[in-house]
Amino acid sequence: MSQTEHHVGKLIEVKPYAGETVEELMLRLLEENGYGNILEDFYDDIADWFNEDLYDAYYNYNGTIYKIIDKEFEDDDDIITATLEDDNTISYQLRFYNGGASFGECLGEALDKLNKKK
Repeated sequence: MSQTEHHVGKLIEVKPYAGETVEELMLRLLEENGYGNILEDFYDDIADWFNEDLYDAYYNYNGTIYKIIDKEFEDDDDIITATLEDDNTISYQLRFYNGGASFGECLGEALDKLNKKK
């Protein structure tokens, strides 16, 4: 059943180790979260696997990986905002109907809005 979702939280950029690619970072985070290190046949690639299984813990935005610190609230009006904080984390607030959009789509829209402000 679809319903309205309201999230308030922060995004903290996860920096790769020296010489580590974004794919290697995603694979490391999958391993650290108990998903093993072998790509299953039903995933197209590591990014697809990462985005599917860690969607509520990490967010891949144009090759930059963010850790999601999230609190969900109940409400019924859409709110989609993101703010760059002094410590280089990104705070966000999302309230949306999940029958019309996903958490990831709204998070991407908030980051797009933030990037347009720069």
